[in-house]
Amino acid sequence: MARTRDYSQEFARRQERAKAQGWGGYRQQRYWRAYLADDNHVRALAEEIGGPVEPERQGSLMSLHANRIINPRNASRIPGDWQVRLLVAAGRI
Repeated sequence: MARTRDYSQEFARRQERAKAQGWGGYRQQRYWRAYLADDNHVRALAEEIGGPVEPERQGSLMSLHANRIINPRNASRIPGDWQVRLLVAAGRI
């Protein structure tokens, strides 16, 4: 006998998990994660926040200043997802 799936419950779980990570919802998470899969988009948003990448950090996506904003060392990292922190700092969400 085949097992049936309750898609509304499945979507509700995804929605809850996305909100726990700091996203507005599951659809927002899917949209922005696909957008941020391109390194050029991440680099452009990070430059808006902290300026261009320093020459000695060649190959990095973020400057030291942007990295300190998005990934603070001695402060809480809430929301827990770095992509959410990047988008919030850039004013996108």
